[in-house]
Amino acid sequence: MPAGIRRQTEGYWHAHAPLAHTQDLAGYPWPDPNAPELLDGARAALATDEGQHFAVPNFGFALFERAWSLRGFDRLLMDLVSLPLWVEDLLECIMEIQLTLAWRFIDLGRSSRREEAPSSKPDIPNPQSEIDPSLLTSAAPNASRGVDGGYFGDDYGAQRELLFSPKIWRQMFKPRLARLFAVFRDAGLPVILHSDGDLWPILPDLVEIGLTCLNPVQPEVLEHTRLYREFGQHLSFYGGIPTQTVMPTGTPEQVKEATAACVRALAPEGTGLILGPSHRMQSDIPPASVAAMLEAFPR
Repeated sequence: MPAGIRRQTEGYWHAHAPLAHTQDLAGYPWPDPNAPELLDGARAALATDEGQHFAVPNFGFALFERAWSLRGFDRLLMDLVSLPLWVEDLLECIMEIQLTLAWRFIDLGRSSRREEAPSSKPDIPNPQSEIDPSLLTSAAPNASRGVDGGYFGDDYGAQRELLFSPKIWRQMFKPRLARLFAVFRDAGLPVILHSDGDLWPILPDLVEIGLTCLNPVQPEVLEHTRLYREFGQHLSFYGGIPTQTVMPTGTPEQVKEATAACVRALAPEGTGLILGPSHRMQSDIPPASVAAMLEAFPR
């Protein structure tokens, strides 16, 4: 049985951890990322869109979140220290599935070109074998016919500090995240990472492994002026308008000022920012705040 959720209120709440009482990874019914029909919907959506929009596959719950949803949050945090080798085995299982899916999304662009003109280059090999980087690079010139980048979601930060030590993150998550990013970067495509919380200790590492756009850049935990000063030459930013503070409780004028302040801090040269709320807007945000935010968007 897969990890389960409940929709008791807004959003979703973790309700079932199938590996909570077992360490048997071989016996777990892992999904098949090579299922032939799995990407039919994505292929049809890309064909219908014809490159009008920036299209990315969403690898939410990329590594850490997928692991704790299977094992349980508290238990996995303890396992990081008490069972590190088992956690690495768990992460390997997750990563191999995500890698296969990433390669298949990249291959959607090449598949459309093969239908137009046969290519002498072979398809992407099985993910268990070595992959020829030239195959991925070849997707870049016509990436608009396939996906336009990769979008990953994995929350590593709390309101203050990481959820676990930077040393553990660098040992267990950084090399695997690097492999996932590389599928898209080697194809000449950007990589977006959604990661909530205080990421200051690992931001240089994320840049090192190929991150190009950071979301949601919560101003309550990542001060925007410092963020642009230290990383603006390496990253673009996505989000930034505070949904924890100003949007739920501020006046329309305060919301407009927060929106303008985000632009001034993160896009002083008029580029490098996808402006938006720093997270999903829920029912504590009044419609007047949403209207004020939209009114303040640069035209």
